[in-house]
Amino acid sequence: MVGTNSERRWEKRLSLVEEINFSDGMGFFQGKVLDISSKGMQIEAMRNFHPGMELTVTLPVSPPLKVRGKVRWVRRHGLRCRAGLRFIELGQPQQVRLGEILKGLCWQSSR
Repeated sequence: MVGTNSERRWEKRLSLVEEINFSDGMGFFQGKVLDISSKGMQIEAMRNFHPGMELTVTLPVSPPLKVRGKVRWVRRHGLRCRAGLRFIELGQPQQVRLGEILKGLCWQSSR
């Protein structure tokens, strides 16, 4: 894991394994979101990440939700790479939509 103790998350993340598309500003890639909270998410892809890297991720909801995040930590798993993203520049509409997604995940996990 790359990062410091001060960068660790304080919010519980909810499991969400879905295919995603993301961009680093130079190219478009595919991967998976593994978990999510109101502050960030964990993603996995066959792509190298590095702390500080900024990504735009499209979440597969209807309609699709685009969020920006900054890589806080990186872990390698064979050919795959996992990264913890902290959301940046979330506008009010994005925060509301994200809250709705999280409420739906909470409801699903309590069934």
